[in-house]
Amino acid sequence: MSLYAAQRPRQAPPPPCDRDLPRGDRQRARRSDGAAILATRVRPYFFFSTTKRHHRDGVSTRASIQVDNVSFAYTPASPILRNASLTVQPGTLHFLLGLNGCGKSTLLRVINGMVQPDSGEVRLVGVRDGETHEGSDARAQSVIGYVFQNPDDQVCLPTVYSDVGLALGKYRGMSQTHADALIRHALRQVDMLDYIERQSSSLSGGQKQRVAIAGALVERPAVLLLDELTTFLDGADQMNVLKVVRNIVTESGITAVWVTHRLEELRYADAVSYMDGGGVVWTVGGEEAIGRMRSMGAYVV
Repeated sequence: MSLYAAQRPRQAPPPPCDRDLPRGDRQRARRSDGAAILATRVRPYFFFSTTKRHHRDGVSTRASIQVDNVSFAYTPASPILRNASLTVQPGTLHFLLGLNGCGKSTLLRVINGMVQPDSGEVRLVGVRDGETHEGSDARAQSVIGYVFQNPDDQVCLPTVYSDVGLALGKYRGMSQTHADALIRHALRQVDMLDYIERQSSSLSGGQKQRVAIAGALVERPAVLLLDELTTFLDGADQMNVLKVVRNIVTESGITAVWVTHRLEELRYADAVSYMDGGGVVWTVGGEEAIGRMRSMGAYVV
């Protein structure tokens, strides 16, 4: 079962810092095969298997991502994705690479559900306790975290503590003690626990980006989508953010997809997919990707 079907009405990308906005009045709907799904006004093309919000204590679900022949165009004359296919293995740091305009960020938004494709499908396969779950069941068990390119679009509350904890407001009945423990754990994962009471406005770009990552991690996602996190960062902040994400993937088993244009970052990758003309041209390991880029005339430090 796909997460969403093609040819459903498109929806504009959500505004910055939308990760915790109300998702609209929920309605019960039924598909033609009689399976119950959950429809919302905000993201009607996602299929969920439950109406309840249950926070998972720990990443018990490992998820792989399968994108099959996805196409998308903002206007018919300007296609962005052309039959793009991608496989991301569970528990890996997978980079998307390519020239500006090749469709990297758009593909990331399709995976997250921010953009509805014109054709094709995206499937999430979750593995938990030795069992495999695909489609709606996997999506219900596997929260997807998304981090934007510019941290100022995501870090929007006065203090580090309040910003990271924003996502937990939708879990009714969660105690303050439980929420506090989750916030501290997320900040510890990105090496920002010492900044828990700091004003967000006083942070550097790299520190803000790590807080944004913590805001995505606080719900213990199985999938983390990262859109060119280091674009606005200097060399030191770039490496700090990169190492933090690499450690998170290695230690927690989360599946991460990172869009980048910085070739030196490929050394940290488990896999790299190169995009051109709206499709994925090849997928190889990190070191092989560096060799391929050099053979194409690129300079890699």
